[in-house]
Amino acid sequence: MKAEKPSYKDLEKKIAELEKECLSCREDNTARALLNANSEAAYLMEPDGTFIMVNKAAAENHDTDIENMIGRSYKEFIDPDEIEPREVIVRRIIKEKQTIRMSGTRKGKIFDYSVAPVLNANGDVHRIAVLARDITREAEYEKEMFENRHYLNVMFNSTLSGVIVVDADDHRIVDINTTALEMIGRNKKDVVGKACYKFVCSSEEGSCPIADLGQVVDKSERKMITADNGERTILKTIKPLKFRDKKYYIESFIDITELKEAEDAREELIKELTDALEKVKMLSGMMPICAKCKKIRDDKGYWNNLEAFIEEHSEASFSHGLCPHCAEELYGDQKWYIKGKEKRKKQK
Repeated sequence: MKAEKPSYKDLEKKIAELEKECLSCREDNTARALLNANSEAAYLMEPDGTFIMVNKAAAENHDTDIENMIGRSYKEFIDPDEIEPREVIVRRIIKEKQTIRMSGTRKGKIFDYSVAPVLNANGDVHRIAVLARDITREAEYEKEMFENRHYLNVMFNSTLSGVIVVDADDHRIVDINTTALEMIGRNKKDVVGKACYKFVCSSEEGSCPIADLGQVVDKSERKMITADNGERTILKTIKPLKFRDKKYYIESFIDITELKEAEDAREELIKELTDALEKVKMLSGMMPICAKCKKIRDDKGYWNNLEAFIEEHSEASFSHGLCPHCAEELYGDQKWYIKGKEKRKKQK
């Protein structure tokens, strides 16, 4: 029987199908090339979990080759206890049509997974793409950084010195330790973010000793403002620090208020004792005195009344009266004196 000659429409349909197959083939080749160019593990699978494409990195993660994975389900390459959680993820992808990020471990390594739906022309999920990135080293680094931050934070808040970290550009407080907070009497939330001048530092805006005046603050005696607008005397050191392309000032200080007060009190006591010693010295040693009138000669050669000399060179003062012997000598023959004397005798 003679074969029926295809119509023009049949030929047109067949050409369209061939073009679609060629396009699909080219797309597959492109997708495969993209997969293999990626250093991260990449998987393309059917909604039922069957692998359509995988790259070399993905095969190496499962200790096999690409050909051994194509056409097989992902469930064959994971631990049995991981199957149910992965099926939940696949169902969510099909239902929500949204990319899902997740993490997991395999053979002691930590992976970051990005699971994304591939939609067809009707908007339905007909493929699922998975990228798996080995983040083991990153996770270890983050863990180490966390431990280091914890270690440094304990040190930062355990030191007996107050420490304040200030942004060098706007002079705002970035961080402050517990000791410094106790010194100024404030909570951390009330301090961080505030400008340091006229807040904890007595300097005015535009008169920063470091940034504006170019001073070197190294174990320098300074004043620190407290929450009650009081002042504490501190011994302060400021060092610049550049971290992640940003400049900071690290201010460290110790409170020497009590020490300063004790030092001032000691200086005052020394002054008082020195003055007293000088006065004692001025009334000590050999002093020339007149045998008759009892005047004293000073170091300039002048003769001074005894009372005046002692009052000038000491804190003593005099009130004048008569001793019994002198009173008798002066007034013994006076009637008022004799009468008063007899009266005093009767009173005794």
